[in-house]
Amino acid sequence: MKHRAEAGRCQTVIEAHQALLPGLALKAMRGKMPGAAAAYAGGRHWSQVDAALQSEVRNAIRADAQAGDLPTLYNAFNSDEAWGLAYTERLGFMAAWIALQPPGVGQAIIERTVNSGHLKVRAPSATEMAEALLAARPIVETARKAHKAPGA
Repeated sequence: MKHRAEAGRCQTVIEAHQALLPGLALKAMRGKMPGAAAAYAGGRHWSQVDAALQSEVRNAIRADAQAGDLPTLYNAFNSDEAWGLAYTERLGFMAAWIALQPPGVGQAIIERTVNSGHLKVRAPSATEMAEALLAARPIVETARKAHKAPGA
């Protein structure tokens, strides 16, 4: 009984904990921790951040995405215009994320997300899709090289 109560307290994230997230995410981002920039941008405080810091965070998001960080790719293509990522750039991140999933899995997840209304994207033109697929290619190559088993 005592241990259950203790476990419950340890698993509770209260407002005071949530308030620490922006500072911790920013510190982690500046320490080059993959995914930290997207965590920072995804916070409720994004609209209150000055333009210079938004630019710094946006550049870090792009660097993490270009390196093939899966959570960053996912969060970046799910982001809205406030993050300042271009539509075709976000499509490229989505295409890379899908390509880095097991066959069929990424596409199914995206379709479920779009059908549920959680991901609101307009249908891309053929040109936009071609640009996105072209942008995704080096991300996928980089990620696959980074995760290749030694000696493989």
